[in-house]
Amino acid sequence: MIEEKHLDFLKKLTEKTVSGKAKWEKTNRENEFFLKLPSGSVSTDSWDDEDGRSIVDFAGYNRSGEEIFKYKTSKMESLTDYNMLKGFYNVVRSKYLKADETLSKMMKELEK
Repeated sequence: MIEEKHLDFLKKLTEKTVSGKAKWEKTNRENEFFLKLPSGSVSTDSWDDEDGRSIVDFAGYNRSGEEIFKYKTSKMESLTDYNMLKGFYNVVRSKYLKADETLSKMMKELEK
């Protein structure tokens, strides 16, 4: 179960991401994104394990890069936590890929 203080942090990160104020970057992993802040950084990742289970994680790091918290879950472990973290991951991924902006531009192109 995700601690309340981390839920609050996750909600604030989601707001900042949706508003475009949080600028996420991609890591060297296929589906992982990270956000660097003055006092530390956070990451989120999603993948399928060797058994085909969908896994999602959310982690925080101090300025030295040491992990200070991490949540990793699948649908089978905690559906509530999984849905929350997967929803957050999807927001981050969509913003990073500029999905809404790209779709809007393509729609305008089709109207010509």
